Amino acid sequence: QYSQLLQHFPENHLPILGLIGIVSILLMLWGGIATYVEAPDKLFLLVAEEEVREHIQKQSLISFIFWVSVQTLFLLLFAPLFLAMGLG
Repeated sequence: QYSQLLQHFPENHLPILGLIGIVSILLMLWGGIATYVEAPDKLFLLVAEEEVREHIQKQSLISFIFWVSVQTLFLLLFAPLFLAMGLG
């Protein structure tokens, strides 16, 4: 169906731009940093505050790299649509 859409591209680009915009916004809002630190753990981890801070920074970097990769993959999938609309 994707190739059929590209072969018979509609004149009105607004619905396709809307779909791409909605998917892009959802991708930006989806996801988070997984630290697995529960509320009671915070009390016991106070003595290891520096190690916890390093762990959270490391997890933040891993999460950032993962979600940038996911967004890049989706933008590559949408690239033919951008080119068909003359935006490339």
